[in-house]
Amino acid sequence: MAESTPKLSDLTPAQRAALVRQLTERRAAPTGIPRRPLDVPARLSMLQEQLWLVDQLDESQAAAYNVPAAIHMDGPLDVPTLRRSLAEIVRRHESLRSVVEVRDDVPYQVVRAPQEMAFEVEDRAGVSETALLAELVADGSRHIDLAAGPVIRFRLFRLAPDRHLLFLTAHHAFFDGWSLEVVLSELTDVYRAFRSGAVPPLSDTPVQYADFAVWQRDRLRGDVLERHLRYWENQLRGMTVLNLPTDRPRPPVPSSRGDSYECQLDAETSAKARTLAATHAATPYMVVMTAFAMMLARHTGQEDVVVGTSNAGRDRTDLENVVGLLTNMNVMRFDLGGDPSFAELLGRIKQVTIGAKEHGEVGFDKVIERMRMPRDLSRTPLFQVAMDMMPASPARDVDGLRLRYGNLGLGTSRFDIAINAFDEPDGFRLWIEYATDLFDRSTIERMFDHFARILATGVTDPTQTLSGVPMLSASELDQVLREWQGVTRPYPRELIHVQVAAQAA
Repeated sequence: MAESTPKLSDLTPAQRAALVRQLTERRAAPTGIPRRPLDVPARLSMLQEQLWLVDQLDESQAAAYNVPAAIHMDGPLDVPTLRRSLAEIVRRHESLRSVVEVRDDVPYQVVRAPQEMAFEVEDRAGVSETALLAELVADGSRHIDLAAGPVIRFRLFRLAPDRHLLFLTAHHAFFDGWSLEVVLSELTDVYRAFRSGAVPPLSDTPVQYADFAVWQRDRLRGDVLERHLRYWENQLRGMTVLNLPTDRPRPPVPSSRGDSYECQLDAETSAKARTLAATHAATPYMVVMTAFAMMLARHTGQEDVVVGTSNAGRDRTDLENVVGLLTNMNVMRFDLGGDPSFAELLGRIKQVTIGAKEHGEVGFDKVIERMRMPRDLSRTPLFQVAMDMMPASPARDVDGLRLRYGNLGLGTSRFDIAINAFDEPDGFRLWIEYATDLFDRSTIERMFDHFARILATGVTDPTQTLSGVPMLSASELDQVLREWQGVTRPYPRELIHVQVAAQAA
């Protein structure tokens, strides 16, 4: 029977040594992250400081670091209780009521006192979906002032008597995708308790984000930091830039303009991907990444493929319910040389993923500094495409009210292409953002049609090789083999030197 967890025999000697070291460090570590001294201001975390610098240097790019969320609420809604519940969540999490203050040229996070929620219900009954979406995109793109705050804002729209839309926008410096799940989970518990006149059944948060920032800065330094940086330097040395064919020349400086595209993979392919992952002691993420890397290699003709991916940064239990920016970007470099089969490439990607997990805590900006690569303003540093995979956000029911989270595109894209893959019961769902400076929508649709075909073939027959796995549709094959072959003419009978002379004349 296939095992669903990695075995020690699957690891290289270096990885086994790293695992032993990691377990030893965790055994020697304190039982939890300590609370910081409240009379001493906390510096921004390393990741926060990176985003703060971006915000200071170019406010026009700030919308790319807004985190919008549209929560559909179907059923009878108690608006005062919702307002009170959101105020309680903001009270619980210091990060949601923090601002950035600069003292002696150093940015610190300063926590403000809790305040009442000020939003009112805005009636949008009868407004078209297109007009509402345009309003949400405009609001989600508005700059969030990190110095003035608040770093999160709420709006509530009434679409019908029993249909509402709660729209929140937070700055990524204090919020990430995991934080959204924490907020939604707590919202249902708090709302239910307040509706019944009870005290919310949530314990006090033992660790706040600023506590983590202080702890991380104290830990990630010296030999620990150097060990991580040496890994990334060895892993990325000599990497090549991914050169995807684009519809337009790459501008000297990207505008961050983008669009989004959503597609659903069929349930059968998704089920086979999960089974293949279990068979190889891998994860569905690794299987999907294998297909993505193959698609990129086929489109570029490159064997050295580099993809960015997120590290949730929450491998400690005391960080699971912290609201803040813990997600870090890691650089995944894949070797597709030697025409590997789907199964062989899955094994390579598994090893790269294990290594990235071991060293993924170090800040992305530190890796950029260590690599000392020539700065190219036309591209994001180190990688230009990204892929993440996460569980689907479940619908939540509370007192007859159903809460559903929906994706929302802001018309921006930080990368050439970025995929969020959601592992849903009906099949993997892909939410793709792409740079409109470079790509037309039709190109992205065709590209991910190729991706879906590679994935479906690879999970059905993992022995298929990179060069052999079918990528084109029947119509594309016909176009290449027939339509683009030109006019058929009879071959001339003259000797070759006679033909050359005639052509020269």
